[in-house]
Amino acid sequence: MEYICLNCGQVNSTLECTHCGHTSSEKVYEYVMEQAHRAIRYGYFYRREAEKAKEHDGVSIHYSLTTPANGLEWIATLVISGVSYDIIKYLVKKLYSYIKSKINPNNKDEEKVIEIFEKEEELQLFVKYTKEFHAGLKDVDSKIIDYIQEEINADYMGKQTGDFLSKEHRVPNAQDLLKIMKDRKNSDIDIHYREELQLFLDLKRQLSNRQTKS
Repeated sequence: MEYICLNCGQVNSTLECTHCGHTSSEKVYEYVMEQAHRAIRYGYFYRREAEKAKEHDGVSIHYSLTTPANGLEWIATLVISGVSYDIIKYLVKKLYSYIKSKINPNNKDEEKVIEIFEKEEELQLFVKYTKEFHAGLKDVDSKIIDYIQEEINADYMGKQTGDFLSKEHRVPNAQDLLKIMKDRKNSDIDIHYREELQLFLDLKRQLSNRQTKS
């Protein structure tokens, strides 16, 4: 398995970076990767489609977009980790040939991934939308936010319903669905790791400021 360093963007075989020496905990790394996946799926792809639909008399699209390629997850991970845009551009160039060989250009959904690697303006938009999603979609049109939230809820309910069916061997009733919704609302899972990530980002900014002053 390969890991991307949350500090410098180096690809390693373990969570300890051979380039800068930074080591991420497995929990923090998993949290950042999960947030990267969500930012790609909801913050970029669904937002792009919702914006296009909004231009044509309302948001009405509802379909499943493809799971993002690993290359995009790495890029989104670097964005969330606060890596500079120059490093992200460098990584994009390194990953381009690998991503291009793995994606079918005749597939419209996969073609969207290629556009991020080929077009500078699309990469900039991807970075911008990833940051905005991770920051909570502040100052984004309420209709776009409602659509994205609806898709997040639908995916969550679909997964939980499938898990319930596998475990209980029956279709969940209305009371079961209400409990699933309540559990999601009350869940504070991954809060600890979000705080740990924030401590890492704060320390990184402090070190960067010291280097700039010196």
